[in-house]
Amino acid sequence: MRLIMFLLLSSMLSFAMSADKADINTTKSIGVIENIKGSVKVTKEGSIKKVKAKKGMDIQKGDLISTASTATALLKLIDGSSVILDNSSSIHFINTKNVEQTTGSIYYKITSRSAKNSLSVKTPFAIIGIKGTTFIVNSQDDDKSVALKEGKIGIASIKEEFELYRKKVQEEFTKYKDQQQAAYEQYLREMSGQKAEMVKEFELYSGNKVVFDDQKVVESEFSDDTNASFEHFDDILKSMK
Repeated sequence: MRLIMFLLLSSMLSFAMSADKADINTTKSIGVIENIKGSVKVTKEGSIKKVKAKKGMDIQKGDLISTASTATALLKLIDGSSVILDNSSSIHFINTKNVEQTTGSIYYKITSRSAKNSLSVKTPFAIIGIKGTTFIVNSQDDDKSVALKEGKIGIASIKEEFELYRKKVQEEFTKYKDQQQAAYEQYLREMSGQKAEMVKEFELYSGNKVVFDDQKVVESEFSDDTNASFEHFDDILKSMK
């Protein structure tokens, strides 16, 4: 009888330990590196050593993933979302709901999420809140921008208020510039003083792009270059699946 009880308790203890371990792994696992081209490195949380990324490698809490100058990486998150790192890009997975993009150009195709589980992407120039959408973030010296293809995202300042120039203002500005080139500088001064919205955060809708110059933010419709960027990432996604 004692032997049976001992075996039963041992079995229950073993099961509980396995369950706890599974919970830990589930909490830490954020996704998987689905495919890579070129040199891609992973820096683990608490380490300064970069290890070579491999196809099928688990993405864990705290991982910093970076691509070399001719490399790309396709990441698949646990909710089915896709993230593509272009050349010379890096992303830090703080946890399942918070990431930090420090450099480069990264494409996000995020599946629909509840407000409680929304994804936050921190960049050097803004914090982007996502519930489910497709967009590109550029965080480079000569290009700090966010282009939104689908859905809606919230963009918040990490410093003081943005000086936001909405798309309508830009259209008026372009029209005015074409009609009265001689008054260009005067109109620019007037716009700077009267037309900007001073906001701590704002929403960006599909088909639009915002470009950041410190706290000055200019909204515009997609250009041919923006459409080409999305086509570029779509081609990467197709080639790596």
